[in-house]
Amino acid sequence: LWMPRFTPGFVWRNRKGEVVAAQRPGHMLQTGTLLGWMLSPTALDGSLMPPSRAHLTEVGSPEWSKVRGLTRDRIQAMQKRTQIKVADAQAQAMELVELMLRAGDAPRAATLKWLAEFLTSAEPRGKQGYIAPDGFNFWPQFGQHVADVLQHDETPPFERSLKNILLLQALHSRIYGFPTSGAALNASAALLSLIQPIRPGRVASISPFFGLRGDVPELLGSWVSESRFGDKDQVQAAREVAQADPAFTMDASDKSMFKTSIFWLASKGVATLLLPVAKEAFHTFRRIASQCYEKEPDTADDAWREFLLSEATLSDPAFLERLGHFVNLSFHFLLLTSTGGQEALPP
Repeated sequence: LWMPRFTPGFVWRNRKGEVVAAQRPGHMLQTGTLLGWMLSPTALDGSLMPPSRAHLTEVGSPEWSKVRGLTRDRIQAMQKRTQIKVADAQAQAMELVELMLRAGDAPRAATLKWLAEFLTSAEPRGKQGYIAPDGFNFWPQFGQHVADVLQHDETPPFERSLKNILLLQALHSRIYGFPTSGAALNASAALLSLIQPIRPGRVASISPFFGLRGDVPELLGSWVSESRFGDKDQVQAAREVAQADPAFTMDASDKSMFKTSIFWLASKGVATLLLPVAKEAFHTFRRIASQCYEKEPDTADDAWREFLLSEATLSDPAFLERLGHFVNLSFHFLLLTSTGGQEALPP
């Protein structure tokens, strides 16, 4: 799985001139690799298209041009057609992913590395309570700040357009190097599809100590340095217990470690890919559509369209089924791990 060499084009320095953060490779992976290209077709991300090709996107199609006056039945029918298009694009991407995973040890390791790099690049979007470069707080106060700016009489004309703000977000994705919303949802759908074959009764094959290994930073990124439950002595005790787990010392590229790697990547994907986009849709766009309904009808229409397209992708029955399976699998994993394999509740 070929990945071009990435050199950060932007860096952030503190007052001493020291580099504290650098551009991430996520946007390059999305636009400059085969798998990224396969994950890019989406109902979202219309701002990435130049005006001459905007009509080719879902958000720029005549069908979605005006949504405020449409009935709920008409909107649901449009969302259903969007779901079919998105599902087809995701299925085609999964064909490539599954082909690479079955092609041998090297392609499987390269695919996992690509997914890991993509997730690590998306980490700032999972920290929307922080400002750049530690996080990406593009929609402060769950969109309330943007709603106020859009309606303020003294706001410059350029900033009073939600389309322009979405364009600014697309530019930020290039500068900071994180994946866009549509590609993030497609990647999270791919991870959830890879989790699907793991049955709840087989969670014992997933290593709970994977994050404590010293050779997984490339897979888990900053997750290996996140705060952990317990003090330093307790974490060290957990490391000593982990030595008895065969999966803790096994080569991370071993085929038998695939379930563990995918489970932890999917767990991270929910936090860094899925939830930021869902919050953006259900908090920001819906808030803007509601508050601008009377004063800025065109802005409300744009926000409502973005929300409906996000809702269509997130409410796809197959996507929800895979997400539900992952949540169920996670609960079984937590129960098994916390009880040492014993029954958590009396019969």
